[in-house]
Amino acid sequence: MLALRFNIKYSLLVFISFGLWIYSLTEPKYSPVAMTNESDYNFPAVIAHKALTSGKFPGNSLSAVVQTLNTKVDGIEVDIRLSKDNVLFLFHGDRLEQYTNLNGVPEDCNWSFLKEAKYNGTEEKILSLDDFLSLVSNQKVIFLDIKSNDNLNVDISKRVVDSIKKHKLKETVLVESFNPITLGAIRMYDKEINLMYDFVDDTRASLEESQDQFNKIPWLLKQHWFQKQIRRIIEPDALGPRFNFNRGVLESLIENGYPIICWTVDDYNTAKSLYDIGVTGLQSNDPEIIGAAKL
Repeated sequence: MLALRFNIKYSLLVFISFGLWIYSLTEPKYSPVAMTNESDYNFPAVIAHKALTSGKFPGNSLSAVVQTLNTKVDGIEVDIRLSKDNVLFLFHGDRLEQYTNLNGVPEDCNWSFLKEAKYNGTEEKILSLDDFLSLVSNQKVIFLDIKSNDNLNVDISKRVVDSIKKHKLKETVLVESFNPITLGAIRMYDKEINLMYDFVDDTRASLEESQDQFNKIPWLLKQHWFQKQIRRIIEPDALGPRFNFNRGVLESLIENGYPIICWTVDDYNTAKSLYDIGVTGLQSNDPEIIGAAKL
């Protein structure tokens, strides 16, 4: 009798475990949290990556933002970091010397130091998030790409939420990140803020990208099955896969109803092929070319 009970319990455990495993392999249905009526949300088709619409100005700079605001580009994407004294600012690289005349890790510096930096070969200075949001307001859909050298730092999430609410831009902003902890914290602080989960499966950098930034992405976050679980838990309002993401998986996500915003696409043929399979929008350093592919 004891052996029979053990066999029944063991069989039940195996059955439940198998069921959970099968469930984990299924793609979660698109169920946005912030967008309660997503059919009314106008997702942008062409987004200026780093606020770039030409090579005339540095990415994330004031002049680049102003230039983009005077174009027909649908959306504007910028990179957000947090200074040592808790000021949010726009900057792409992990180190200041990558783009400016100063040295150091941006997050290790106070804003009084950062705001004096000049982008290489220009008089352009680093822009604060507060000034950026005041300038752009609701003129474009805004993508805030949160970057941090500390993957467990949720303070930046809280401050981004506070900044969005301060400028009353909940309906205009999408917050994006590779880091599920960052996105989960945003969701915890305010369920009405739109989230976009960024992910990759191929981490070979293209010419304009830094290989180091891809090397820092943990192995687990590059696995398709794990990305499914993140989508299941966070329930993002949009997805941001890299432009060369597995095409079969990409088409499956589109079939499941997810709005897809791919990055970073700078050539016509790639853009055309992605739009043709149903990708919603593309982030680009050359939005004019991408816009032509959408026509």
